Amino acid sequence: MSKLAIIMPIYKPDFLQEALKSLAAQTCQDFTLYIGDDCSPHPLSDIVMPFAGKMDLHYTRFERNLGATDLIGQWERCVGLAKDEEWLWMFSDDDCMDSDCVESFYRMLQLHPQHDLFHFDVTVIESDGRPTADRHFVKEDFPKWLSAKDFLKRRLKYRINSYVVEYIFRRKTLNAIGGFVRFPLAWCSDDATWYKMSQQSGILTIPDVRVYWRKSDANITPNSSSAVQRQKLQAVTQFLKFCWQELGYASLPTILNYYLHALYQARSIIRL
Repeated sequence: MSKLAIIMPIYKPDFLQEALKSLAAQTCQDFTLYIGDDCSPHPLSDIVMPFAGKMDLHYTRFERNLGATDLIGQWERCVGLAKDEEWLWMFSDDDCMDSDCVESFYRMLQLHPQHDLFHFDVTVIESDGRPTADRHFVKEDFPKWLSAKDFLKRRLKYRINSYVVEYIFRRKTLNAIGGFVRFPLAWCSDDATWYKMSQQSGILTIPDVRVYWRKSDANITPNSSSAVQRQKLQAVTQFLKFCWQELGYASLPTILNYYLHALYQARSIIRL
């Protein structure tokens, strides 16, 4: 059995084939791909199954949609599809990766077997695959090693972006912290989770390879609907309380600035 399980919760067909192509193109195929179809109204199996002969792929269609109301719940049940793999990589149905990401992970793991959380730098791309020119999505790369507290500080200061798809983590470490941190829409949940998982050994970035996170109208990051903005603001409030508890009084100016920015982003609903 492989040491690495790649977990892919899916719902949208738009870029799913492209995401699967990037997995099928990996120079190292020493991984098992577990796909959890969140009761999508689209025939996603028609896109998935042609890849079954190209990699070790396990497809499950859930009979109840969960992601719309409990995204963390959908992540958890997809993780539950995996067997005994030691390492987990949560990927998505619209992003992609360089062809030697898996190979580079194993090489880094051999050099640093004590680490719990590995990271890939990210390029944000538009729907057409080109790197975005939107300055809000263009941030600095991670240093080679980043402590848990420095990770939070850089996130609060908008120096770095961070998405679920850029991390490979040890399963027992996720279990030890009680699973993914829960905030509404899972907004900021990943940041709090990575912080908790990296407290022992920090975050180690795998050099010379990248993951490509797609900025599109099909995901919630650019979604400006009133309902989504309200839940994002609730999540940010909970996240900042978490940061306050972890970083202490010295972080107050940074936390307040972050919250003011969140209020500005949600200004349309505040006037209602």
